[in-house]
Amino acid sequence: MRQNRAIKVIGIELRTSNEEAMETIPPLWGKFYTEGITQKIENRVSDELYAVYTNFENEGLNNEGVYSLIIGVEVKDFESIPDGMTAITIEVQDREVFSVAEGKPENVGATWMEIWKRDDLKKTFISEYEHYHAEGIDVYIGVE
Repeated sequence: MRQNRAIKVIGIELRTSNEEAMETIPPLWGKFYTEGITQKIENRVSDELYAVYTNFENEGLNNEGVYSLIIGVEVKDFESIPDGMTAITIEVQDREVFSVAEGKPENVGATWMEIWKRDDLKKTFISEYEHYHAEGIDVYIGVE
């Protein structure tokens, strides 16, 4: 599937690695919710959430090493970025889309495990993201 438009996201950022992910990512989600990050972003398009994996240490090669995870919402523009937050544009590219079973957040990890087993995907390792919306949760993987 070709992603048909760039998506601008503002949110909070974490630098982590797959080795640390189980310890570092859950607290970032906790911070996102307890601090009401969505409500602090004034120019948001909606309250749908994005978890963007980008700035890979080995960009274009693999997801080993450190990378950024930015949890936030889509915005109209980057004119007003709250203090302590980061802005990122998810660029247009070809993507494979994987729906999370039953649209439940607790099934996101299992979806990633299935994606990582797929040797047939020619991943770009530029940006990957989870989209949390009313119909469920989808994981978008950049592919060549």
